[in-house]
Amino acid sequence: MCVLVLVALWWLFFWRLFTPVPANQRSLVEGDFSGQFVAYAGYQAERLTSGQIALWNPFNNSGHPFLADTQAAALYPPRLITLAIVNTAARLSGSTVTPGILYSALQFEMAVHALIVSLTLYVLLRRLIPAVEHYASFGGALAGALTFTYGGYLTGYPPLQLAILEAATWLPLMLIGLHEATRPSRADQLQWHWLLLAGAAFALSILAGHPQTDLECGYLGTAYLAYRVAVQPGWTVRRRLIAFGGALAVFGIIAAGLAAAQIGPSLEFSRLTARNANFTFDSEGNGFPLYDVAQILLPGFLSQWSPLYFGVTGFGLALLAVWRRAAESRFWLGVAAVGLLLAFGHNTIIYDIAYNLLPGFNLFRGQERAALLVAISAAVLVALGTATVTAFAAGPLPERYRQVLWSGVGGLLSIFGLFAFHWLTTPNDDSRRLGLITMSVILAALTVAVLRWASGWRWLGLLALIGFDLFTFAHSSANYEPRPALDRLTPSPLIQTLQALPTTVNGAPDVYRIDGQRGILENYGSLYDLPDIRGISPLRLDRYEKLLTLPEGRLWNVLAVRYVLQPNTQLTVPSTIIATGSDPAGALNLHQLSNAQPFARLLFRTWIAATDADQFQALVNSDIDLSQTVILPADPVVTLPVTPPADAQVMVSTYGPEAFTIRTHSPTAAILDLAQVNYPGWQATIDDQPVSILRADLALSAVVMPAGDHVVRFRYQPASVTIGAIISGLSLLALIGLASSRLIGIIRRNTRPLMSQPS
Repeated sequence: MCVLVLVALWWLFFWRLFTPVPANQRSLVEGDFSGQFVAYAGYQAERLTSGQIALWNPFNNSGHPFLADTQAAALYPPRLITLAIVNTAARLSGSTVTPGILYSALQFEMAVHALIVSLTLYVLLRRLIPAVEHYASFGGALAGALTFTYGGYLTGYPPLQLAILEAATWLPLMLIGLHEATRPSRADQLQWHWLLLAGAAFALSILAGHPQTDLECGYLGTAYLAYRVAVQPGWTVRRRLIAFGGALAVFGIIAAGLAAAQIGPSLEFSRLTARNANFTFDSEGNGFPLYDVAQILLPGFLSQWSPLYFGVTGFGLALLAVWRRAAESRFWLGVAAVGLLLAFGHNTIIYDIAYNLLPGFNLFRGQERAALLVAISAAVLVALGTATVTAFAAGPLPERYRQVLWSGVGGLLSIFGLFAFHWLTTPNDDSRRLGLITMSVILAALTVAVLRWASGWRWLGLLALIGFDLFTFAHSSANYEPRPALDRLTPSPLIQTLQALPTTVNGAPDVYRIDGQRGILENYGSLYDLPDIRGISPLRLDRYEKLLTLPEGRLWNVLAVRYVLQPNTQLTVPSTIIATGSDPAGALNLHQLSNAQPFARLLFRTWIAATDADQFQALVNSDIDLSQTVILPADPVVTLPVTPPADAQVMVSTYGPEAFTIRTHSPTAAILDLAQVNYPGWQATIDDQPVSILRADLALSAVVMPAGDHVVRFRYQPASVTIGAIISGLSLLALIGLASSRLIGIIRRNTRPLMSQPS
């Protein structure tokens, strides 16, 4: 019954995403959700339709290691299921997968994850709350599931930052595994088989694509495992240490093994990114200002989102659980306190300690995301508080409870009064804040009334207040707007003009790039199959990021840009306007550069610059003709002609995301210069003989070519992907084997008494 209630409430929250009536539909606003996640999903859907795994993406940042980018979630099972359903439905209906269909599909994926969160947390809380009379366990578990799923954290920015939401989704399932693994048994030992579930859930979180959320889940899982082992009755310190170390190792190995296909390439990528190179103590320390603690009671009062909010009623119930010292309440209060302090970032000294002591903590910015720890802790405390109140059934609250209750109400009214005074004395402040204060006071009063209600239905009244509070606040979120998802991301006329350009010349691929700083925007190059030199992925190669700061003409030269979208009627280099249109920022012109450089070219001059800074200065130096000269970090040890031969030729004969072929002819040795990002995993052969790929023009690629006619093949085959896939495959087989063995054992134990009975 409770599961049906959670499903019904889920539908009530998201029904406007599902309704077939266009006038009633609403959808997530465009931004990171569309520009990052829908765009990447579109590229992956296209590759999957062709039966291919997307390792490399040629449509953003002049080439991008797609699978290695964690936020692409290229190996995340629910994403693969979503795209498989979309592709199958399109094939059966004889239609194509449009951007609007992808937008709708990912919205549904987002909503399904919210349902998974509510159901798995309900199961966890049912196991955590002692089964007592009068529906205490049921009521508490429902209250906690509602608080976490529809509280300020998961209904704030995570739906737009899909990777955050989906990585956090598997936290309750991971905690179920750890909780069950540490439940006392007849053999007085850990239930090791439950660690399989915990490790698999953590692996799903890793594959979802937000490492910072994964790190927080890992911290919490480790702390919870340590706590559960520490409270085992009758165990010696040595036994506890051995059990904790062994369980943590099994849990970590399972998670790392299953997710190795993602972890290996992502680690390789992250060490080369601008994000990793530019982060410092100060730049990573941003978090909530200290006054944002008011979010806990006044949602939307100080900021657009209030991830610390879990309801006025919930706040009171959480305090009650702490005061009553309910089971595990001290642990979860500690987690909430640590999470809140970390979320303040460098506004407290705790950040300095965590930065230097916590493994992995100094790799991420946006410390306010530690609000996840506050949200999950608050949900557990609300569940414990609801169960405590429910256990009194129809009887009145004990006198000591009522005293604490009135003290809490007085404190709340004092806080609300201070904010009301601030509103009344602040010039030009908006009346919306007074409305928020008034609503909070009303909810506090209703909570008191329900708690004083001497009825067996008191727990239902509390659930109704929690649901009303959270749903009302979440529905005022700016995340949604009344617009059908299917109407979104339709290509503009300028985009359609670019899509209609020929893709071949004389039967050979026509490879070029577009500068879509205006017009294409975000990662829409991936969505529309347009080779953009820009993108918004938070992970971008450090050297390529520096390359983008070159003066436009020099940048367009080395990156083989042929088309530029700008509002200007004249560019810094000769061009012709071939189409006009607009984007959200205004009028826009599509320029075709008159002297666009080819993707592949044979060059006969080199400029040696040992350091990255010297290479950049050479690229900026207008005295160096980049159409004739390649910038290299070291002497290529090849004799080049003083006068370039007139009959040198180069042609791209095949071109694909992970492989392309080039044919060259030159009577002398030459340097094959490519507008191709230099990245580990790319391999080259000349006439099927392996050769080294040189780093050229700071961030691009080149190959030394001998004289004569040759075929050069490039293929993206990163060892990190191969090794990771092997480890993940073996781990999955081992997990299936262990789970099957456990299941067979359970079946045999349950059937043995029947088999032993006389016929």
